Amino acid sequence: MKLILSIFIFITLFWFCSDSTSSNDENPERPTMVAKQINADLQLIEYGIDAYTSTTNDIIIMWNKHPDANNIKRYDIWHSDDVGGQSNYTLLGSRETQFNHDTVYVHQNASLDTVHYYFVIAIDKNNNKSEQSDTVHYKLIEKATNLKYDETGLNELTFSAKYELYKAPRGSILRIEEIFKSEEPWYYIDYVDQFVHSDGFIEYVISGNTYTKIFSNPSNYHWRIDLVVDDLEYNGSETDWQEFNN
Repeated sequence: MKLILSIFIFITLFWFCSDSTSSNDENPERPTMVAKQINADLQLIEYGIDAYTSTTNDIIIMWNKHPDANNIKRYDIWHSDDVGGQSNYTLLGSRETQFNHDTVYVHQNASLDTVHYYFVIAIDKNNNKSEQSDTVHYKLIEKATNLKYDETGLNELTFSAKYELYKAPRGSILRIEEIFKSEEPWYYIDYVDQFVHSDGFIEYVISGNTYTKIFSNPSNYHWRIDLVVDDLEYNGSETDWQEFNN
């Protein structure tokens, strides 16, 4: 009886250890990138790879939460600026899985007028690596400059900026958001085609019924101007936020 019991315990331990070893050696699933929405720059939440709102030239990369997130130690972000993104990828940086910020990465000071390609690899707590994610790309253009906000008349606001004529974008987007709004988020977006401001000067005037509708209550706001080119989803720039009270 003792012999049978010993054999049973040995087989059970062998099976458990073998199963654990197999599980530990299994590579995690590859990450999936956040899909880029059509006209993402005109939405409240801009999902997918995009220019990043800052004072420098940055790109934000986004991927979805891993299905086995509790077992993932970090993500490695790889980058290439080769034509077509077919080769010469180097490790750009890593994102440790902590808090709620483990599915975004900001590539700071990225070069302008260059297509940047990225993919992400997940590494689990046993240092097993996933296959690479799909590749995503983005090209930054020069930001708008000389941003100005003026109360140009009674119930009238003017937002303006400039850009280099020799790098004329397809169009521009004015985005205004209310700061620290606790209820449903509020935002205002206006898109203007390039031919409207082909002299290098961008101007948005908010007045009349539009002014009354969106600025009916005094509050704190911030605003920025995005520039876009022909491939609206994968090319562009975003200025840093500018604040105003109304």
